[in-house]
Amino acid sequence: MQRIHIPTLICADARRIPLADATVQCVVTSPPYWQLRQYDGEQYGVWGGSSDCNHQWGEEKKIKQSPQRDHARGGGFAKTRGNEAARKGMAFEASQGRFCTACGAWNGSYGFEPTVGLYVSHTVEIMREIRRVLRDDGLLFWNISDTLRGKGLSAVPQRIAIAAIDDGWILRDNIIWAKPNPMPESVKDRLTRSYEPVLMLAKNPHYCWDAEACREAATSKDAGADGKRNMRNVWTIATQPFRGAHFAPFPEEIARRC
Repeated sequence: MQRIHIPTLICADARRIPLADATVQCVVTSPPYWQLRQYDGEQYGVWGGSSDCNHQWGEEKKIKQSPQRDHARGGGFAKTRGNEAARKGMAFEASQGRFCTACGAWNGSYGFEPTVGLYVSHTVEIMREIRRVLRDDGLLFWNISDTLRGKGLSAVPQRIAIAAIDDGWILRDNIIWAKPNPMPESVKDRLTRSYEPVLMLAKNPHYCWDAEACREAATSKDAGADGKRNMRNVWTIATQPFRGAHFAPFPEEIARRC
């Protein structure tokens, strides 16, 4: 008789996951990107500082933010797709939180930290909790994109990768999620962005890896007798429509491959 696995949905703070140590085989996630979108739900929290402090919160800082993704409710893209000028008219007011004047704690929404350094620091904090629940032979796949500030990229994926290495993770691969249907951009002084990195991180040098499952059909010279080769680390996967309230979910195929 075939056994049917019924998944368990756990809603909790990613910094305090209600699971025992070393019980998870694989984690695949795509957190809020830095200063790109304000999501509904429990995105706010208190970070750092002292738990014993009677916080004295300073002035809340707010910015006008233009969305950098044109996803429409109900799936697909909004009518402003590829139109930079129209998206500026969709700007929303986003809070960059506030600091405690007594202990330095920050009260705000993960992803809307006032500096990229603080965002990376909070990301490492979440990764530490993931490492706690991850088995010694487990893997973490972290999908993250960059953020444009003015004319320049912020190097967010690179900063997170270096911070993770410094915190004890082993960066085993930098997978490229190539999008055949990326969001068009009307810029005239750079190329259209059409990929996002997926960091493959391990706790230990030896981990669970199904080499046979990671083989793909091939006609190249490196194909084996079975007509397959080791899967490449550039994954061409189309973005996937979603009819829920989440504007920017990643495709289910990414999780399947991981």
